[in-house]
Amino acid sequence: MDQRYNSENFLSVASRIFTTTATLCLFIFCFVRPAFAYIHFRGDYNYRPYEFLDNGIPSGFNVDIIRAVSQTLGIDIKIDLGPWKEVRNQLENKEIEALTGMYESPARDRYVDFSMPLIIVSHSMFVRDDSGIRSQDDLKGMNIAVIRGDIMHDYAIKNFSDSSIIPVDSYETAINMLSAGEFDCALLGKLQGLYWISNEDVDNVRSVGEPMMAARYCFAVREGDGELLAQLNEGLFLIKKSGEYDRIYNKWFGVYEQKALYRKLMFRSLWAIGPLLFLLCAFILWSWTLRRKIRIHTEALRHELEERQKAEKALKISEEHYRTIFNSIMDGFYYCDLEGNIKTANPSAAKILGYEKPEDVVGLNAAKDIYLDFERRNDFLDQINEFGFTQGYEVEVKRFDGSVITLEINSKLMRDPVTGKIEGIAGVFRDITRRRRMETIMVQTEKMMSLGSMASGIAHELNNPLAAIVGNAQNIETRLLKKTEKNLETADGCGLDYESLQCFLDKRKIPEIIRGIMASGAKAASVVSNMLSFSGNSGYFAWHNVLSIIEDSINLASNDYNLIKKYDFRNIEIVRDYAANLPQIYCDRSEIQQALFNILRNGAEAVSKKAYKNDRARFHITARRDNDMLEIVIGDNGPGMSNETSRRIFEPFFTTKPVGEGIGLGLSISYFIIEDKHGGHITIKSSFGEYTRVAILLPVAGPKK
Repeated sequence: MDQRYNSENFLSVASRIFTTTATLCLFIFCFVRPAFAYIHFRGDYNYRPYEFLDNGIPSGFNVDIIRAVSQTLGIDIKIDLGPWKEVRNQLENKEIEALTGMYESPARDRYVDFSMPLIIVSHSMFVRDDSGIRSQDDLKGMNIAVIRGDIMHDYAIKNFSDSSIIPVDSYETAINMLSAGEFDCALLGKLQGLYWISNEDVDNVRSVGEPMMAARYCFAVREGDGELLAQLNEGLFLIKKSGEYDRIYNKWFGVYEQKALYRKLMFRSLWAIGPLLFLLCAFILWSWTLRRKIRIHTEALRHELEERQKAEKALKISEEHYRTIFNSIMDGFYYCDLEGNIKTANPSAAKILGYEKPEDVVGLNAAKDIYLDFERRNDFLDQINEFGFTQGYEVEVKRFDGSVITLEINSKLMRDPVTGKIEGIAGVFRDITRRRRMETIMVQTEKMMSLGSMASGIAHELNNPLAAIVGNAQNIETRLLKKTEKNLETADGCGLDYESLQCFLDKRKIPEIIRGIMASGAKAASVVSNMLSFSGNSGYFAWHNVLSIIEDSINLASNDYNLIKKYDFRNIEIVRDYAANLPQIYCDRSEIQQALFNILRNGAEAVSKKAYKNDRARFHITARRDNDMLEIVIGDNGPGMSNETSRRIFEPFFTTKPVGEGIGLGLSISYFIIEDKHGGHITIKSSFGEYTRVAILLPVAGPKK
């Protein structure tokens, strides 16, 4: 009986050993082997500059990005490109793992999952230079080109039903056909349109109007593949933090991955030691047969403890990982309840809003404490309640110090995962104030260049009649007033006494009238000369005498305001304090003259509004050298400015003038010319009711390369 019992025990143990070994092998085959397989990415083979085939090799921005992500995470990938419809259907049918790039939309989100955006792509209207189209309102009844199947194709069909929509197959075709006049406008991605304009050397097509339909351009993975999506998001975050993303972005808008050979070595090593591990496990299990019950219970307890420890460690790592991302991203993150009370904010959100730490933002109410316009908050809520999200929503907000900035917000309604009840709103935002300011300045600069060109044309047209007037006046003076042999002979032939004629002319003040004509002609010629100097568009830097530029700016300002008749600029006293032996400076003369003219014009308008009792309006202009810089200071004894006005004086469209008297761009253009174009500095200091001083520093040798 004991022998049969031992035999049965031995068979039971052997059975358990075989079952455990088979389970271990199955685990190794099913779960270890796939970890070393590659991830298959596909994309569009003709979508420059994002993804395309270069002599049969995948290239482009998306390709470089996914390669950088794969190298950062240490994962194997396979990239091949093909027709867009084919690769998109493959992903939706789960035949491949991911796409290298796809615009996110609610319709597509039902079939695939999207990563965080590679880039926010805005679209624009592209027209020929001679086109009168400036905004979407001008597209009624026009022939509009779009890329077939592109997101703007749907947009055009929806919004321009009264226009003729013409689908084309590529950006290259759209730009060239537009240049050739085959349609009126093309709705394209702005960066891609500019890329193809440069690539095709097209010189009669440009982008106009406000950006249209900003869209998130992301990696796309199979629906429900959260593990791959998390990897891609982590990789994107890491390459943005390391600076690799910026390098790739600059390369394509302004390298192939390396194989991870050690993973293959690890794979081969694992299969090499697999049989040894199997024998070792079998030996250990066989040696434990006599203590199987105790060992089984002990192993079960140990395994449970290990699993708990692993779960706790994984949870801690995950929390730390997402906390690092939360605290490190450059965009501001927030979460608020349905009443707008902020519950969570990251350090970037506090910094953008002007607070020291996130705790200072928590507890604020978005509508009352942050939004500048309460109606915009209501509009935001209407949009997010209607669609469940907002993308690229722009709004003006108040910072802690009272200043106003413009934010671009992407938000989403947050629901309880069990009940589906809406609990709050979460989103990210970024400060786009400077971007909007620069776009406005560039538009106004283009307008000012057009006005300068018009002024130049007018001045040239005035030159010819002025030359005729002055020349004829000189001829009249010579033939009528000068006692030449020809004049005496002609007078005698006409029976006139020359001396009596001169007496008559003097009494009728004819010489004085002629001299007046000549003086007025000379004055007009001086005005035309200043207009030509001001409107000149040299397009290059040269060495110029700074005092000559200052004096021409004063003369131009004097003529301008005398012409407008609001006041007489010549009644303003000009005190000049120029240092001796000032060097010439390397600059664009017309732009520096424009900057000084704008400052003088604003100062003249200010002093004209002040009532002087024992004094008079005065400008004090100094020029001196400060090491390798040249300093020009224009001061006045006008009404001055408040601290708030001084702080915002260089902002585009900021003005203290009544409606109709100015749009607030003169000083912002001066700031752009001095700071950005010439590498200098411009500052303003003012005391309310007393004075204003504008100091300009220009590098003598011109801006640094």
